[in-house]
Amino acid sequence: MDLLRWFRENQPNADVARVETEGMHLRVYCARPGILIGKQGATVIAIKEALEKLLGAIHLEIREIRTPEAEPLLVATSVLRMIDRGIAIDKALEKSVKNAARFAKAGCRIRISGAKGEHSRASDDFSEGGAVYATEEMSGTVCEVWICRPTGGAL
Repeated sequence: MDLLRWFRENQPNADVARVETEGMHLRVYCARPGILIGKQGATVIAIKEALEKLLGAIHLEIREIRTPEAEPLLVATSVLRMIDRGIAIDKALEKSVKNAARFAKAGCRIRISGAKGEHSRASDDFSEGGAVYATEEMSGTVCEVWICRPTGGAL
């Protein structure tokens, strides 16, 4: 079962970027943990119950991503949401590349393809080596994002 897809379908506004599993221990990394937790923890209890029906007994841990602009999947989702709201594609790409390159402290490249044609934008310091890749699709438009990680470790 693809847990990342399950979280992104059931809690789309929480901006879940990745899910790590160690046995029956689930660690969910998201940009907006308050949405996953809910008022007085009601949402997280419902999520845990739904996952326990699918997987059995689990331990659920929710972690915040402090720099969502450096996560390729969240950047792709953000670009597609901007385009859905009617922002010009070039403007959405320029803003996202600038933010991703600034927060990741390394290069970034974004490519959009779909009904509105194909567009691509990259920062000046982008290089393919060591780039983290993610792709997202929304309303027939596909967004691919490559973000270079700084040498010497994770963000």
